[in-house]
Amino acid sequence: MKWQTIAMILVFAGAVGFIWNSQCQSDPYQAPVISSGSEYAVKVKEAEDLSLIPLSKFDSGEKLTPEDIDQLKRGAALTKGLIGFRPEAITLFVGLSKSYLALGENGQAHQWAQDGIGTIPLSAPDQRLKIVEAELHWISSRALEKERMYDKAEIEATYAVTLLDGNKAVAKAYQEMYQADDAYGRALATYMAQLASIKLQLVQQNYDGSEYTEQQIKDFKAERMKSVHDLVRAALLLDPDHPRAKQLDMLLRTSRNG
Repeated sequence: MKWQTIAMILVFAGAVGFIWNSQCQSDPYQAPVISSGSEYAVKVKEAEDLSLIPLSKFDSGEKLTPEDIDQLKRGAALTKGLIGFRPEAITLFVGLSKSYLALGENGQAHQWAQDGIGTIPLSAPDQRLKIVEAELHWISSRALEKERMYDKAEIEATYAVTLLDGNKAVAKAYQEMYQADDAYGRALATYMAQLASIKLQLVQQNYDGSEYTEQQIKDFKAERMKSVHDLVRAALLLDPDHPRAKQLDMLLRTSRNG
């Protein structure tokens, strides 16, 4: 009788496991379990195909359709499974965190970006890793900005700019990776515009009730405002057609004239 009971428990556990696996396979938003290199390669292509168009639309400022959102969620689920199989594949974290940013899930975007940054070895010699790390810091900054966590967003954007600014080795790596002479400049302009935008938000922030004196607040705002002008000017030198830098430049001109 004892062995019959054990056998029934094992059969029941097996049935539950089968049902659970079947549910996971049928749920497009459930991260799959990748079990082989060949399956990994197939799923990578599938995740890229799902995310490519929605993320391109997000980058260009277009509104995402319900179909785009569905594709991003499915792509994100696949990417989680891919990371589970190969957690050292740093570029997967870029795609996943950016997908969550596009979906408006800013907490997830920030967390996955930070997880990706955490996988990069300190003093990594490969300059391509600096490119990826800068992108992850930028995504993290965007997510924090949307949550109005401007102090932390400023830190992340500063990291992104610092990793690239004046780094000839990274500039060369950009050219090799993207086969475009202006890839480095466009990326750095994006990070500079992000940092300028955050600093402008901090200038406009209400400091009533803070521990700072009136003079400290005045100095603090003046210093950041100078940085905003410098960053916007530098971004436009790198990429004269950069949309966000142009928008900030127009805002600053209007403010000055007003």
